[in-house]
Amino acid sequence: MVHLMALYKNMEVQPSEIRRIEHLLKDQKGQQRFRQLLPVFWGLIAFKCVLGEWTLIYFQVPISSFWVWFPSFCTALVATLVYGKYSAKGIRREPPTIRIDFAVWILSIVSMVVIAYFGYQSRSLEIPDLATLFSVVFAITYTIHGKVEGVPLFYKVAGGWVITAIVLLINDALSNLLIFAGSILLLVVCPFAWIYWKQR
Repeated sequence: MVHLMALYKNMEVQPSEIRRIEHLLKDQKGQQRFRQLLPVFWGLIAFKCVLGEWTLIYFQVPISSFWVWFPSFCTALVATLVYGKYSAKGIRREPPTIRIDFAVWILSIVSMVVIAYFGYQSRSLEIPDLATLFSVVFAITYTIHGKVEGVPLFYKVAGGWVITAIVLLINDALSNLLIFAGSILLLVVCPFAWIYWKQR
């Protein structure tokens, strides 16, 4: 070991190599910061869509919900895919915890899309029922996310989603959409915004 240290001391490092390492570290930090902001942006989009859905139902506006959800999610999906293409190149270099988190969130999103699709096709689930099921999916996802990342805040957020699911299950009414929208703001946007702000 001492021999290796002496060998390392005598090595010359080129300035171009130092600049390359600095660039990689700066790029990695930028990707991490954007990864922390991504749930904030998606949470705000979901909040706006759920609030828009509530408005359509409450005021009996004769517009399809499709026009509330589709443009917002398509725009956000395109932006996420552009970022995803950029960051997917570096996913192999990421620690296993980041890759597991990525897989858990992808699985969570896919499960919510499947629940929404089959609930809509079967006409057996109303929108408040979907909000309850989505709350359960969020609770499971945040529990896994907290376990993988070792962040106690995510356990509290998961508990908040469990409470939200129970409240939505008990309170079978249109106000469930407002409760779900508030939960998105409180339990998705705020924790990730706080983490982002804390690391600035």
